[in-house]
Amino acid sequence: MTTNPPDEPAYSRWTWPTGPEDVPGGTASRADLSPRARRLGWFISGAGLVIVVAAMLPWKTIGPDHFNGTMGDGLLTGAFGLVAAAAGLGRVLTRREGRWTTIWPAVALTMATFTCLIAYTDVLAIAEIAPVGIGLLLTFVSGIGLAVASVIALLRRI
Repeated sequence: MTTNPPDEPAYSRWTWPTGPEDVPGGTASRADLSPRARRLGWFISGAGLVIVVAAMLPWKTIGPDHFNGTMGDGLLTGAFGLVAAAAGLGRVLTRREGRWTTIWPAVALTMATFTCLIAYTDVLAIAEIAPVGIGLLLTFVSGIGLAVASVIALLRRI
């Protein structure tokens, strides 16, 4: 048993914790999100918006008629692009590392996967009967770019 010197109270050797890392079972403070992570979030958001714009462009041309993506699956890819753009913006607005820095890219990757699957099947279906339009190709390429950026964000957690 430890005894204190007669003129020193027991509480004088104890100090208040200065932060969460000094408390037993406490957590260290989280780091701020890096500028690279914010740029990646802007790229994800931009790719999502490109998918939205691509949904309004021609997806196929049969004779003199142009068919936009909004006449079919482009409505789905446009909605997926909006969700991905919101996820990228959420990544940009997240101030500190944490759970949300992983959730936002996962949402964007899910939307990119659905967009690429829809665009790929439409390219295969349309290529047999008509020339593929710029909107469908842009949707597919933007979906791939969105998927790559999301995977980088998930793997590196930058």
